[in-house]
Order: sequence, then structure tokens, then C-alpha cells
Amino acid sequence: MLLYLLLKRQRLLTYKILSIVVVLLVAGCADVRYDFTRKQQAAHYNVILGLTFLKDKKVNLAKKKLQLAYTQAPNDPLVLDSMAYFLEETGRKKLAGRYYERAVKSAPYSAEAKNNYGAYLCRINKFIKAYPLLRQAAQAPNYIHVAEAYENMGKCAVREGQGDKARHFFGLSLENKPNQPTVLLELVTLSYNEERYQEALQYLAEYQSLMPKDDGLVSYWNKQIEQSIRGENGNQAP
Repeated sequence: MLLYLLLKRQRLLTYKILSIVVVLLVAGCADVRYDFTRKQQAAHYNVILGLTFLKDKKVNLAKKKLQLAYTQAPNDPLVLDSMAYFLEETGRKKLAGRYYERAVKSAPYSAEAKNNYGAYLCRINKFIKAYPLLRQAAQAPNYIHVAEAYENMGKCAVREGQGDKARHFFGLSLENKPNQPTVLLELVTLSYNEERYQEALQYLAEYQSLMPKDDGLVSYWNKQIEQSIRGENGNQAP
């Protein structure tokens, strides 16, 4: 399970960095109405460096780059979101929440800021506040991460123990963006925890078809599911 959690965390950081790169590349789109200054541009590149250092577990270097970015653009939603993520990853969840909230207030038009804040609220089990933000993000015109917003709603539902609700949101995520390994893994986990082992194997097979080689998770889940099926069959034996 530790391997599974570590690999999920690495994927989340990679997604976070790529999201910021996309924001820089599509700064003219409807959701990202930045009027770039040189300081903002420098801040955004320092954010990329900071999160890359965090991904590589170079926490002190990450902190320096993110603090520099904050000094350069203290009201920029992308900078605030990234500071929040760093604080959350380094154990300061309460302070992280303030930065996520500030990002939304500084850019009330930003679906990305709402998506990030809503996902954070889910992680601290504040579901009533989380769902409206995530729904607004998912329904925002021209938002490029609609699938991720629905995925976050699915994760919320999992944390609530609402399996059918989670499947609904994960399904919407896959409708908007098919062949998402992270969503398929969420469905593997959900099905396994509900002892729907054949369903879990089907989702795992879909996940495996998207991966060029075994990343460790396929072997892990195959072993877990097979052991559970053997145990279930053993309990049913006369």
C-alpha cells in the first residue's frame, strides 16, 4: 500500500507541474485572464522550479523558489495555489487552506483555483463547501480540466463513503477525457474496497492497457485482488 500511495503522490505532483506549464502556454484563454508582467512571468517559472524540486524531494530548494515566486507576485492565483500545495505537502494543512482560499478570492473567475480549493476541502472532509466549488469548475466555459474537476468530485464521494455517487462522477470524468489512468485506479480501489473483485480486475485491465510497462501498481493490485478472491472462495468452501 505504501508503494501505491507514493506513486499516486508522484503522479499528482507531475500533474500539478504540467498544469502550470499549460497555464503559461494558454494564458490568453477565457479561464486564465492574466495580464502578464515580467515579475509574474518570473514568478510562474519559479513556481515550476519549486514544484519540480518538491517532486524530487528537495524541500528546502522548493521552499526558496516558491517564496521567491510569492515575493514577485503575492496576489497571483497560480502562485498562491502552488504555495498552498507546498504547505499542504509539508504538513501545514491549515495554513495551506488560507492560501487556497486567497487564490479563489484573487481570481474569482478562475475555475482552476476553484478546482484546487475544492479538492483541498475534500481532503480535509469539508464536503459541503467542496462540491459547489468543484461543480462551478466543471461547468466553467473553456475550462481545460473539466475531467479533473469531476475526478475530484469522485474522490470526495469516496471519502464520504458514497460509492455510487463516486462512480457517477468518475464516469463523467472519463466521458470528458477517456483513458485516464488515475481515474481507472480510483475505480480499481473503490471496487476492491467494496469487494467487487471482478469489477476491480476489469478496471485494472483497462489501466494496464494504457501503461507501456508495469509501474508496480498492476502487480500490487493483481496480488491484492487475487488474494481476496482466494479468501472469498475459501470461505465459501463446504
